[in-house]
Amino acid sequence: MAWTVSLPRLDSPSVGSSECWLVGVLFFGLGDLATTWVGLGAGLAERNPVAVALLGRYGLLALVVPKLLVLGGAYLVWRRMSRPARAGIPVGLAVLGVSVTGWNLWMLTTAIGP
Repeated sequence: MAWTVSLPRLDSPSVGSSECWLVGVLFFGLGDLATTWVGLGAGLAERNPVAVALLGRYGLLALVVPKLLVLGGAYLVWRRMSRPARAGIPVGLAVLGVSVTGWNLWMLTTAIGP
């Protein structure tokens, strides 16, 4: 039996649709914030210099505003772009979010242990 994979065309409406946005918001927005919060509570240090400055001045809740600005700005750019180029915006956020959240989880597991 032969296996086939069907990929959507880049100009199809399904590319860059709600699934990619959902993954981007969940992982880039919420996942990164949650794992950063847990990591800081466990004694880990933030490596992003902008985040370090915001944390030092305003505390953890100040990280929410930049996240919202990035997500909102990405959405506005996505709305203005034409297909197929705009598919990269939600895909990029999703990949970045999963990567950053995964890295944070890795740091947590190595610092805290199983």
